[in-house]
Amino acid sequence: MRVLVVGLAGTGAAMVERARAEGHDVVVLEDHPDGHAYATRATRVRELGADVLEAPGADLVQELAAAVDLVVPSPGVAPVHPATRAA
Repeated sequence: MRVLVVGLAGTGAAMVERARAEGHDVVVLEDHPDGHAYATRATRVRELGADVLEAPGADLVQELAAAVDLVVPSPGVAPVHPATRAA
């Protein structure tokens, strides 16, 4: 299964770990890639084999959301986020 995780705070990172452990392909979208904690999480999920896209444009987000089987927005992601709307 192809999974799109939107947001890489605690919930997003946990979702990536679970999805990768189950053998799924994972892409992460992060709109605000800043800070030491984010960098640590991004490094960790990349080591797990997830792709991380930082501050992608709305067109790319919609394209990615249309190409996956599951979109998982983190709790802080607005319901009007392009990935949520495309899903």
